[in-house]
Amino acid sequence: MWAARDEFVGRDGLFYTLEVAARLQRVVLLHGPGGSGKTELAKAFGRWLRDTGGVDDPRLMVWHSFEPGAASFGLDGLLSSIGLQVFGVEFAQLDDTQRRQVVHDLMVERRALVVLDNFESVYSMPDSATVTAALDDAGRAELLGFVNRLAAGGRAMAVLTSRSPELWLVLQG
Repeated sequence: MWAARDEFVGRDGLFYTLEVAARLQRVVLLHGPGGSGKTELAKAFGRWLRDTGGVDDPRLMVWHSFEPGAASFGLDGLLSSIGLQVFGVEFAQLDDTQRRQVVHDLMVERRALVVLDNFESVYSMPDSATVTAALDDAGRAELLGFVNRLAAGGRAMAVLTSRSPELWLVLQG
């Protein structure tokens, strides 16, 4: 997932801004039209963090895509992506409360990067051609709570890519 699709050049200023913002604010939203390079910028940022020791371990670079129709929507899908990648099958044996605590502790204690790609699918631009509906109020509140906890502190960073400015996503970090 982290491999470059093409050579990544010509975005030094944007890349620097992303680096500073991610370190200071912990959560950054990259938004713009489809095909404008948001995903490639997030990939390049992840590779740079990995190669320069910006994450404690390459396994702590988690790519989670909110693909319409996939079982990735909502906080539970996100926590499963993180937990299974970092902790393996033992994570699946935990109950919901334990899963949330383990991932929360990880985000506080370890330098990690979580990329949430296609974030517009969560609510602002759901794909009407699939059976996966946008998150309801409760689902959005759970996801917003997770993102706000990341923004509030700890050592992990998140980059969200979206075709929408996600005005509902009010960060309180």
